[in-house]
Amino acid sequence: TRVRCDCLDFDQGKAVQIGKQARNGPYGATFSRLKKLYVMSARPGLRVWRADFAGRVIKTHNFQKSLKAVGLTPFFSAAADAVKENAEARVTNPAKLKAITLG
Repeated sequence: TRVRCDCLDFDQGKAVQIGKQARNGPYGATFSRLKKLYVMSARPGLRVWRADFAGRVIKTHNFQKSLKAVGLTPFFSAAADAVKENAEARVTNPAKLKAITLG
């Protein structure tokens, strides 16, 4: 959703909210295996939460300083008023795309 990230627990038949703070915008989430499986949830301000499946945020990764240090700018843009269902992210500078490794 545009407000929060939930994981579905099919064994218990319930949704578990990731983190406690709401977010407002078109942010996504994915899974990542860093020694064990985590939920990676995008947050405002170029941040990503690493959380467990109980919804506890284990670490907040902040990419503002890292991107500025290497001269990169965020490469996805979507104006809040232009984001609609089925809208696509637009790459604004494909020449500067780089892989980011979390650790």
